[in-house]
Amino acid sequence: HRGSDSEEVIKRRLAKSREEVKHIVDYDYFIVNDDLGLAAEQLRQIILSEWSRVSRIDMKQLSKVWEGGPSIETSK
Repeated sequence: HRGSDSEEVIKRRLAKSREEVKHIVDYDYFIVNDDLGLAAEQLRQIILSEWSRVSRIDMKQLSKVWEGGPSIETSK
C-alpha cells in the first residue's frame, strides 16, 4: 500500500509521526517499522530482554536450581 499512497496520505502520516515523536520519552522502546524483518527482530530482542529482567526472577526457584549454593537474599 505505502508505495502507492497519495501525497496527501503521506503528508498525514508524516504529521502523525511528528506528533507521536513528541511522546517518545513516555516509552521504553522505539521501533521504526520501515523494514519488516528488522522491526520483527527488534521486537524479538525487546521480548527476550524483558523476559530476562532480574525483577522477573523467582528467587525460590533459583535457589532450588543452586541447591547447596549460596543463599539468595532479596530486599523485596
